[in-house]
Amino acid sequence: MYTSQTNVVEDQQGPKRKVNRLIEERRIGIFTVDIFAIEDNDDAVLRTFMSNFIITRAEYRYDLQAFEYIAYSALFDVIDQGDIIPVYNITLIPNTSTPTVNRRTCQGQASGNE
Repeated sequence: MYTSQTNVVEDQQGPKRKVNRLIEERRIGIFTVDIFAIEDNDDAVLRTFMSNFIITRAEYRYDLQAFEYIAYSALFDVIDQGDIIPVYNITLIPNTSTPTVNRRTCQGQASGNE
């Protein structure tokens, strides 16, 4: 599992503040978890799964019957400043601490295998 490290950075207002390395590296992504995966797994599995992410936005998508998350994670690729946030396929595997993660595409980018 990724161990969180913080770096001290200079803020525009002057005082120093700590920044999580995942945020500083811009390891951000979008993924969904369908409602059936949540209903079919016990709390311990879901807690272990979600411990891999720092969620910045969560929204229930009725059209997908899934929760859509924007999050930081060591499982995600580093992206450059100004890049579109990539979308990932994440497979929740019971009794494992690390889910299977595959980068699908960037939001707004066409892909032939969607």
